Amino acid sequence: MIINISSIGGKNGIATASVYSATKHAVIGLSSSLMAEVRKDNIRVVTICPGSVDTNFFDHPSAELNSARDTMLSPEDVAEVCLLSVKLLRELANEVEIRPLFPKNNFLGIILCGKILCGRKLRMEPT
Repeated sequence: MIINISSIGGKNGIATASVYSATKHAVIGLSSSLMAEVRKDNIRVVTICPGSVDTNFFDHPSAELNSARDTMLSPEDVAEVCLLSVKLLRELANEVEIRPLFPKNNFLGIILCGKILCGRKLRMEPT
């Protein structure tokens, strides 16, 4: 299985981040083409498209922050969805969105084929 990390920004353009959106859209296109190429060899290609993830990406002064950091996904949330893709979604999906569904309640949603697959409380790190 090949897992590529893209972004919600690759699916929905971001007005102030056109180059970022274009590169993440390219990852989705690459993954789709690669999936068609390697399917005959029984290799799965999955693209993970997370919403905002609390990383040092947002530490740069030019980065626009549209969400409160305490409502963002953690890198561990993304890693868990990658593991879930390997263990459970092998035959179900080639693209998975993850985003906070109810940011004020810190609730994470995993969206598969436009439907909410599951949800859970986001992990909260002590401040």
